[in-house]
Amino acid sequence: MRIVIKISLIISLLAPFISGAEEFTLDRCLQTAYERNLDIRQKVLDLQKFEAKVSQAYSGVFPSISVTSGASFIIEPTRASSSMTNPATGDLMSVSYDNFDYGFQHALQIQQVLFSGQAFMGIKIAGAQRDLEQMNYELLKRNIKSQIEQAFYAIIMTQKVVEIAQASYSQDTSHLRISEEKLKNGLASEFEVLRTSVKVSASRSELENAKLSNRLAQLYMFALLDMSFAEDAKFAGDFAKPTGIPPLDEALKMAKENRLELKIISRSVESFGYLVNLYRASYLPGIVAQGKFSFAGASNQFGDYVAFDDFKKDWTVALGLQWTLFDGLNREAKIHETKTDLEKLKLQSEQILLGISFEINQAYWQLAQYELDYNAALSSIEEAQKMLDIANVQYQGGLITFVELNDAQLAFDATNLLYYKSLFNYNNALSKFNRAIGR
Repeated sequence: MRIVIKISLIISLLAPFISGAEEFTLDRCLQTAYERNLDIRQKVLDLQKFEAKVSQAYSGVFPSISVTSGASFIIEPTRASSSMTNPATGDLMSVSYDNFDYGFQHALQIQQVLFSGQAFMGIKIAGAQRDLEQMNYELLKRNIKSQIEQAFYAIIMTQKVVEIAQASYSQDTSHLRISEEKLKNGLASEFEVLRTSVKVSASRSELENAKLSNRLAQLYMFALLDMSFAEDAKFAGDFAKPTGIPPLDEALKMAKENRLELKIISRSVESFGYLVNLYRASYLPGIVAQGKFSFAGASNQFGDYVAFDDFKKDWTVALGLQWTLFDGLNREAKIHETKTDLEKLKLQSEQILLGISFEINQAYWQLAQYELDYNAALSSIEEAQKMLDIANVQYQGGLITFVELNDAQLAFDATNLLYYKSLFNYNNALSKFNRAIGR
């Protein structure tokens, strides 16, 4: 007997691998969604883009180094002349000579911003935008997590309904065989057999509808995972039982600390503050230091392109200042506009906080109610099972009619459904509650 049990256990564990069917748990669904969901993958690309923007912002304060090198072919004029003083007579005389065929120049230029309030504030703004995008990415993952959890619970619920419908169909089929046997023995009427047959047909229809609901729930899950529907996929898991939740005031406190929406608004307010300072910084001058070193020369041979000994050296150092004194009040208008947006963000923060409070209260009250529903269903499910077992024995012994047996079956199915529905509702509400407090 023990050997048979062990072999059965091994076969059950290896069944998904033997059949080739994939098994999806809640954790696997979440991991798959994080890897495959198109919205998340697009958000990852947005994160990379904003990381590049931070690098672009830093480029404004690092030195700019450039090297130029070139050669030119002189077409016209082929000869040139210049005036010079004859050292012997002191007279001015003109000298004519052939032009060189090629002109060469090599230069190294370094430019460093010494002060630019706009460049420094641009770095802060780029960093704030990157942080906002990171928080939006995390917020998207939390939203996807909530959707995956609720879709998974819908699959588990429809599987339970299929199991209940299958058991009811099997029970009704067994009752039909019993009633047909009773009819042969003259213990039941043809009417009772027909009534049992109708019940079997209704049970079969309910079973097929339950299976359809389960397939549709699975189809929705695969859509969230951005995967093709797999007919043979297996979803393994169960509902979490009520274990208690934190007090309402503690939940509100947790939400204020953890909700990403509030953090996004706070970081946005900070970012708009940087933007105001950016416009204010345009009132300050920008100072740039520049250094240039160059070689210049000419030759009739292109091979002298790198003959630096014959080149003329040129060193240049410059310090520049740029100061916009008046721009038609454009800066003042931008500062006023940004401050207005800043005040709107602060009002949105209050509105979001109020909405979070409503959301937590609703989820909290729902959890409390669904926990009561669960406890009520749990206390009656054992009685319903006992009642059905007794009814089956009494029906087989001819002590009760099919109507009484059917009542017991309906009561058991209804109690089972209420039990799993209470768990389904509780787990959905728990998912919403966790999302509301920022978990």
